[in-house]
Amino acid sequence: MAVNRQGAESIDFQNIFESLHTAYLVLDSKMVIVAANGAYLKVTRETRANLIGRPAFDVFTESRVGMREVKQARRSIERVLSTGRPHSLVVRYDLVSDGVSDEHYWNVINLPVPDASGRVAYVVHCAENITEQVQMQNENAVQRQANRELKNRERQLVSEMRRHARDLQYLNVQLRDTNTQF
Repeated sequence: MAVNRQGAESIDFQNIFESLHTAYLVLDSKMVIVAANGAYLKVTRETRANLIGRPAFDVFTESRVGMREVKQARRSIERVLSTGRPHSLVVRYDLVSDGVSDEHYWNVINLPVPDASGRVAYVVHCAENITEQVQMQNENAVQRQANRELKNRERQLVSEMRRHARDLQYLNVQLRDTNTQF
C-alpha cells in the first residue's frame, strides 16, 4: 500500500476493484469503457484489450447481445447520466463458448460517479448473474401451469364420473321397473 502525506496508509482502490467477485465495468460520460474488473472479464469471456477505450455499444452490439437488450442498457445508462441517480434492470445476455450459446440473465445496476462539480463523470455498471433464479421462476411457472391443467382435468373427470353415476342410477331404475313389469 502507498503511504499518504500524513504517514497513514492509503487505500489501494485498484486492488479492491480487481478483487471484487461481482462483475464491474466502468464507463465514462460518453459511454466509453474505461475499466473492467477481473470478474467482469471472466463472466463475459472478454479481454481488457478488447474493451478498454471502446464505446460500450461498439463492443456489445445488437447482433451480439440483441436489439432489445442493447436498447434497454443504453436507456438505463442514459438515464443515469441525465438524472445522476442509479438505475437497475434485468437483461438477457447469452454467453458463447466453443460456438455454443448459453442462456444467461443478469441483474444490472448502473451507478453514477459524480465529478467535483456534481455532474456524472462515470457510470459503474454492475452485473450479477441471476440465471438460476430466472430459470427456477420459469420452472415454477411451468409447474404451476401443469398443476392448473391437472386440476382442470381432475374437475372434468369428477364431473364425468358424476354424470356416469347418474346415468347408471337412471338405468338401474329403468331396469328395476322393467323387471317388475314382467
